[in-house]
Parts: sequence; C-alpha cells; structure tokens
Amino acid sequence: MKIRNAEITDLPRIMEIYAYAREYMAANGNPNQWGPTNWPPEDLIREDIRQRHSYVCEEDGRILGAFFYDSGMDIEPTYRIIEDGEWESDEPYGVVHRIASDGTVRGVGLYCLNWAFDQCGHMRADTHPDNVIMQNLLTKAGFEKRGIIHVVEDSYPRYAYEKLKESDAGEQRNMSENIEYLDIVDEKGNPTGKTIERSVAHSDGVPHRTSHVWILRRKNGRTEILLQKRAAVKSFPGCYDISSAGHIPAGDDYVESAIRELQEELGVTAGPDDLVCCGDRYIVWDDVFFGKPYHDRQYTRVFLMWLDREEDQFNLQEEEVDGVRWMDLEQCIEGVRAGSFENCIEPDELMMVLKTSVKETSRV
Repeated sequence: MKIRNAEITDLPRIMEIYAYAREYMAANGNPNQWGPTNWPPEDLIREDIRQRHSYVCEEDGRILGAFFYDSGMDIEPTYRIIEDGEWESDEPYGVVHRIASDGTVRGVGLYCLNWAFDQCGHMRADTHPDNVIMQNLLTKAGFEKRGIIHVVEDSYPRYAYEKLKESDAGEQRNMSENIEYLDIVDEKGNPTGKTIERSVAHSDGVPHRTSHVWILRRKNGRTEILLQKRAAVKSFPGCYDISSAGHIPAGDDYVESAIRELQEELGVTAGPDDLVCCGDRYIVWDDVFFGKPYHDRQYTRVFLMWLDREEDQFNLQEEEVDGVRWMDLEQCIEGVRAGSFENCIEPDELMMVLKTSVKETSRV
C-alpha cells in the first residue's frame, strides 16, 4: 500500500468510499456520526483536494481508503478547549479527519494513521462516542485518550486522542503501564487476591483464568460454528481456533472479559444475556513458543453465542485474527479429531458446545 495526495479525478471514488463507510457505521452501532448529515459533503472534499489536504491509500492502482491530513501549530480550532482532561503537548501536531476505507483490504486504517504519525511525530485525533471501531483503531495505533472535545457539525461530544514520540524514559513508562496483569487463582479457579504479569504466568506455570466464546448459527437445518484463523504473529500461526477467546485481566470476571474480546477481535457487540455457559475446563499445556518455555495453567469458562452473520461482516482485529470461517459443527468435530485441517482446538471443548447447543437450539 502507498499514500499519495488525492487528485480531483479521484473524487468519485472517494465519495464511493465515504458512502460505504456511512452504511457500515450505521450497521455497526454508529448511525449518528455521519449518517444524518450525509457526511462528508462533496464540496468539503473538493476543498480538501484543492488545498492538498486530501490523501488516498492505494494498492496496485486501486484506491482503498481516503482521509484528511494537515499539520502545524494550533491547526484544529475545536481542539483548543478540551474537557475532562488535557493535551500532553502544546507543540505543533498533525491531525487526521474523515478516515475511511472500502472494506476490501484489512489494515488500511492503521496504515494511514501510521503514515500520518511518521510525517510529524505528534498527532491528535477525535472520534464519536458510538464509533467503537475507530476508538479501537486509535488505541491499536498507539493513541491515548485525553478527554472530550466538541465539534461544530453536531451536538455529539467527541473523544479526543493524542500520540507522541516518546523519549527512551517515556517508552519505558508506557511499557510499564501496558503490562497485562492477571489474577492468580486457587485450585477451584477463584482469585486469590494476588496478581501476576501474563508473561510470567506462562513462563512459570501459574494458574490464571480465560474465557472462550464459540459463535453458532443455524443454516439449512444444521448448526454451524465460526472458527477464527490465528494471525501469523501468534502462537499456532495460521491455525483455526475458538471464535473469540482471551485472558481475563486482574479484577475482571468471565462474562465481562468475554464481551470485551468479542468486540475487540470480531467487532461483535454482545451483552451478558447473549452468552450461554457450556461449562468450565482446566487446561494444562507445556510447550515452547518463539524459543521460550511455555507452561499454561488456565481455568477456562466456555460460552456459546448465537449470531447469524456472514464472514465478511465481521470487523477483525488484524494483529490477532487473520480470518474467520463458518463450518458445520459436527464436521468440525470430525475434522479436529482426524486432523484434516490446521487447528489448535480441543475436541472435548467442542463436545461441550455441541451438547449445550442441542439444548439451546430453540433460542435461534
């Protein structure tokens, strides 16, 4: 992919991308940010192009995404007043607005944000409270939430974000702040009141908790299960796995963590009533990953969730998930047992899901 200034001949394609983005946002819990005003208007994009502030992301000559970028001192008037927080730096900054992609290639948004940051080393951005996808994208790109700002287009507040180049000391501070801590649990899986770094839990074999969510649907009278294909940077790269799973941060519970992982990994919004408990498991796994000993001792709560959504309608977390695939549940169990496709799935867990799904089929 590459970034270049938009030309006036790109305008029809840019407006197609914004039309797609409005539909996608409305279908994913964010109908109010761009939809009511048909934002952004064509005249505004024309002016962006004229002032050389409109950029496109393209690959093999095809435009995949578009955004506004500018940089300088105090260039965004709406950022002069910030509530419930403050900007960390008053130095010149870059700003990205109206970022959108056509949804055909993953990673476009992250690529654009990283490009913009590389131009200036200090970025500010904002997004609508309902735009959870953009909030997650900004966090992935290393932005930190600073407070609340207000825009002139509508009455909705905006979450304000900032990203700075850090000194070595600042980088160490951020690394410390971003360490993931887990609750140490007893022989029954209950938190002991002590916590441990996730990496140490795995290196030393310390018991902790995880949640697993299997997404099911009924199709042509059969039950199908959604499999997640693990990203190349993960353990078991390229293998099919649980629909959504994650470690439970210290202080959280199984359901709270499961709901958050569904949103982060797949873009699925769920509530506690959507999760059906299939039971608990205790997993022991000793291995070597990336040249380091790995001793996993996890208490896992297994859930299922009914959701009929096509594969291309999931919003995947690119650093975690390489793709998703629907498969007939019984065929999946047979394939896991026979090793007929690359996976890291426990057949016993699939049987738990199958038994619970038989009882729950009437919910679909």
